[in-house]
Order: sequence, then C-alpha cells, then structure tokens
Amino acid sequence: MIALNNITKVFNAGKLNEVSALKEINITIQAKEFVVIIGANGSGKSTLMNIISGAEKPTAGSVMINNQEVTDIPEYKRSEWISRVFQNPLSGTAPNLSIIENFRLASLRTQSKMLSVGITEQFKKTVQDKISMLEMGLEKKINLPMGILSGGQRQALTLLMSVMDSTEVLLLDEPTAALDPKTAHTILQTAEKIIQQLNLTAIFITHNLKDAHQYGNRLLRLQDGRIVNDLNKIEKSNFTPADLLEWFM
Repeated sequence: MIALNNITKVFNAGKLNEVSALKEINITIQAKEFVVIIGANGSGKSTLMNIISGAEKPTAGSVMINNQEVTDIPEYKRSEWISRVFQNPLSGTAPNLSIIENFRLASLRTQSKMLSVGITEQFKKTVQDKISMLEMGLEKKINLPMGILSGGQRQALTLLMSVMDSTEVLLLDEPTAALDPKTAHTILQTAEKIIQQLNLTAIFITHNLKDAHQYGNRLLRLQDGRIVNDLNKIEKSNFTPADLLEWFM
C-alpha cells in the first residue's frame, strides 16, 4: 500500500539552522495495517506524516502508494487515496456552514464542486446514521452551524467527514491531543470501528503511550529522524505501557 524508500528530509539546507528531520527512512506499510507512531518532540513524526500526505516533498527518496510513485504528486491530488485528521479540532471544518453542509462538502472531497450542492433527505438520513455512532446527540442537530460546537464535537465530526468520500488511507495526526479524556476515547474507538469496517490502511501519531499500546497492529518509534523500533502485532501485544515508557527514559 505505502512504501517509503530512502526518505530524507532536510530543512534550511546549507544554513546555520539546517535540520535533518528524516534520515534515510525505509518502510513498507501493507494494506489494512493500522500503524501507530510514537516518538519525542522533534523525532520526525509529523514530517513523516507530511511526506506521506504530500504536504512536504522529501529532499531525497521516493514515495509509493499502490505501486505508483507519488513523490511529486501534490497533497490535493493524493486525496484520491488519503484522508487526514489533524491535531487542531478547528482545522477540519467550515465554522459558518451547518453540520450537514460540512458533510456534503466532505462527500465531494475528490469530486468537482458545482455552484449548487444538493442535500437530499436520503443524504441527511445517511449523515444522521453515521453521526449517531458517536453517541453525542449531534444527529439531531445537523442544521446547527459547525462553529458553535465544542472542539471535541468538531473533531469527532471531522473524523466521520474524513471518510465520507472514497479513501484508502486514513492519517490520524495526534487527533486527540487537544481533547478531554472522554472525548478522546470516543474518537479513537470510533476511528477503530471505521478502519475495520472500511478496511482502511491507517497511521496514527500519538504521545499517549496507553493509546499507543491499545490501538493498532504495528508500532513504530522514531528518534532523531530514524526508525529505531518496529514492532509487529505479536511483539506489540507483549509490551505494556510501562515498557514503552522505558524507551523514553
């Protein structure tokens, strides 16, 4: 599904503030894998996610998706395969539009947008059914402006919106970092259900070692721009959060 070959990323090359964010990363992620990535601040996690999504181009190396080289394909074109949920709960929604209008736009993410975007009763019912899985009562409030909702509510809806259109890869970039524990739990439980139901390939960045232990079937740790640990499902199941904490001590 995803192959990164000798990926290196250097910021401010040749200057005093040059930073080597990624150093010859080689990794293959199989279809339907749920990969969790951990690492200290500055280890290269977000840069790696940006390289996969197309938000950043590598200084060297190549990116393959479905056996197609996409290294030079920009982020908006990679949306054919990739959806992404960011850390900031406010970044994935249009605050002045209603919940249902946000979902309609999300459903057309990879399609041409016309001047008039229709919202049928069937579409409303589909959206309400999806939202009900959050158990937040928002399925009864689809005509409310998105901007009046809490950050946690907007992040939960952003997760659902990310898979309204066809996608194969879901990138979860610290999606619960700014949320309270209860809402964070709801979002991650929902994400896990979506990944399983849609047979998605998923990559989840987190600083929460409990979540890193609970979710996913593969665990990567980055340090100083390199992959220093790569645990498969069986190896991961034998670790405890305390074991993971030892990596950072």
